[in-house]
Amino acid sequence: MRVPAELVGTRVTRTAFDQQVRISFTDHAPDGRIRVDGELVIETPFTLTDSSGHQALVGLR
Repeated sequence: MRVPAELVGTRVTRTAFDQQVRISFTDHAPDGRIRVDGELVIETPFTLTDSSGHQALVGLR
């Protein structure tokens, strides 16, 4: 079983907003090895709130 790696400090290398929300993450260890290479797929609508309080529904419509 692979132990999940921490996402703090990773780069978001791709986002896609269509029928699904896809966010790809990558990061390298200090020795150059790939530390994180993953994709988060959200298939349920959700609400994002920005720092001013404005909300936007994201996801399936």
